Amino acid sequence: MKQKLLLKTMLLLCALIAGSGSMWANIVYVDVTPSNALNDGGVDPITISCEKGDGTSNPAISSGQLRLYQAANGKTTGNTITFSSAKTITSIVFTFADNMTADNGSFSTGTYNSSTSTWTGSTTSVTLTVTGTTGKTRIYITAMKVYYEDGTTSPVISLESSTVDVDAAEHDGSIEVTYSNFTDIIADVAFYESDGTTSATYNWVSAEINSTTNDLDYIIEENTSDAARTAYLKVYALDDESNEVYSDLITITQAKAIVNYTYTLATAVIPGRHYIITSGTNGAVKALGAQNGNYRDQVAVTAADGSITVSSDDGVSEILIQANEEKGYYTLFDVENSKYLYASSNSSNNLGIEETLDSKDNGIWSIEIASSGVATIKAKGSNSRNWIRYNSSSTRFSCYGESNTQADVYLFEKAGDAGSQTVSVSIASACTDGSKFYGTYSSPFGFVIPDGLTVEEIGIDNEGRLNVQAYAAGAKVPANTGVMISSLTAGIKTLTLAGGGTSKMGESNRLRSTGTGIEASTMEDADSDCKFYRLTMHNGSTIGFWWGAAEGAAFGLAANKAYLAVPNSLAREGFGFDETTGIENVNRETITNNRYYTLDGREVENPTKGIFIVNGKKVVIR
Repeated sequence: MKQKLLLKTMLLLCALIAGSGSMWANIVYVDVTPSNALNDGGVDPITISCEKGDGTSNPAISSGQLRLYQAANGKTTGNTITFSSAKTITSIVFTFADNMTADNGSFSTGTYNSSTSTWTGSTTSVTLTVTGTTGKTRIYITAMKVYYEDGTTSPVISLESSTVDVDAAEHDGSIEVTYSNFTDIIADVAFYESDGTTSATYNWVSAEINSTTNDLDYIIEENTSDAARTAYLKVYALDDESNEVYSDLITITQAKAIVNYTYTLATAVIPGRHYIITSGTNGAVKALGAQNGNYRDQVAVTAADGSITVSSDDGVSEILIQANEEKGYYTLFDVENSKYLYASSNSSNNLGIEETLDSKDNGIWSIEIASSGVATIKAKGSNSRNWIRYNSSSTRFSCYGESNTQADVYLFEKAGDAGSQTVSVSIASACTDGSKFYGTYSSPFGFVIPDGLTVEEIGIDNEGRLNVQAYAAGAKVPANTGVMISSLTAGIKTLTLAGGGTSKMGESNRLRSTGTGIEASTMEDADSDCKFYRLTMHNGSTIGFWWGAAEGAAFGLAANKAYLAVPNSLAREGFGFDETTGIENVNRETITNNRYYTLDGREVENPTKGIFIVNGKKVVIR
């Protein structure tokens, strides 16, 4: 929906006003300073200036009014206001503020009529002095209009506020339009970037000159987003020599829409989605709010049945949680401030924000969600006060030490948020059995299996045979699960990160995650009774799991890979693959009950021609 807003072009008193026609001539602007409210700014066709005179206070512009003072404390002359023009001035009509009274005084000149607030005469320069009946009398001018001998007039010189607030398009907030130094005799409009020199186009606002009234007509589209937006423009006219003369930059800021969002209690973290942090899950709940120095304010919200609805102007801070695969942890990005949360002190209970992640990892976090919904959010840096918790006595969210007894926190995920984050994994072309390409993978975050990628866990039975179990396409693989991956094509595969997931084999899975990289000593400590294998081509020709070091000793391995740990009693030099039967001595126990599967693990309800896996064996249908 669009709503047309007619916003009168307003003038600052500081502007030089063109006297006739539709063009500006020799535009001169005058400055406002504490010592001399309006400095002299030129004479063609009219300038306005103020002087202190012998008054004890300087003229001043405040709250849309020009304040002029009468002489006091023994002085004989009050503040003055002077109108100068190349053309003969015949009258000036003043508009005063509503708070004017008889005691506020008037102008000391015989041609000034205080009852009509009008000066009359015939001159190119008029100086009026403030007078009154009480000490330090002052008058408040809000507007003026000048009349010339040739029958022309100036536009109304208005001192109204340079900002107007109007409701636009229902609930999309206020439109703030700031004007500066231009007249209402306008030829056209041009939009700019904030620098005022680079042209710009805005798809939500347009403006044009009303040829009848010389007003600016704005058409502003409803803002339905949760972010404010700003446009910049200038109005311009032609001077007597057809040169374009531009106003100062006009700023149009449209407030963000007031939108209601619903969040539901999170049971897992999905990287790339938005969350709020709370203390409590039902009834009167406190949510993490704006940054306040070294902590976060609380915002009172109401939760019911594990759901919270908040307004976009409630002040609740939305946090984008993203995976940092290099570090193996999460980042917490404050959407409103465009900065990251981090544990900012080792000696105080501080929670800060920063534009970039610091070198001590205080801005990356581990997140664990218990079955009760309690979220343990811990910064991984060196600071000891690195658990986000809620302090009910100080009514704030901050970072506390492990033994601190502040209240638990919870994560609520934004309803309808389909955001996702992807990572890439590469399958080497050299690691192949001649028909498929193989690799290993593990991630500190769960992921969804894409079409075309087979993902399997591997165990070992009591007879030393490998037991391979495949996930279905589209299933979720839990975080830190070692798997073997394979595809009909080598190269880069894209995985979408996700929370949750259930391991196919649980503790029976003998593929171990390398995390962010593993040393030989760590590998050995984790499975001290095992031999260790890596997926490779034995002697450059036979693919399989083979000892990664002499006699099956532990070895170092890069991040996001997996290795096979086989108990000593069942270990041998390697477990090779065979081109026709797959992995030697393998039971593929997931493929049972006479169901048909393709070679990459996808179930087929009505198979026709091709090669399929049925009850762990290859079957050819011709």
